[in-house]
Amino acid sequence: MSVLESIKLPKGYGFSLSGFYNSGGLFGISRAEGFGSLDAGCQKKFRNQKSMLRLNYTNILNTVKYRFSANIPEKNLYSSAQILFSHPGIHLTFTHSFGSEKVKAKRDRSTGTEEEKNRLKL
Repeated sequence: MSVLESIKLPKGYGFSLSGFYNSGGLFGISRAEGFGSLDAGCQKKFRNQKSMLRLNYTNILNTVKYRFSANIPEKNLYSSAQILFSHPGIHLTFTHSFGSEKVKAKRDRSTGTEEEKNRLKL
């Protein structure tokens, strides 16, 4: 199960919270435990939406650990293992969009082929 919630705040601010949970189950002769993650982030847009600063905190609860074990006494077998997929981390990202909005508008123009297709649909 995965969840994502984003909230737009005034003055170019935003906040998001996301997470997932993978329930436990059987994997061959091993039993796997459930695991999940919780992430949070905030952002601020600057100068006519051309720049953005983001701060993200991933794996807040440090729960992205895959644990599995096997216990078969009649075979004298007991094993357990844990795999860490990621550690908690903080990421700071700054992005800026260079270029002109006029170029983007010209890129979105219609072509002769599209006009022909529209005429044929009638």
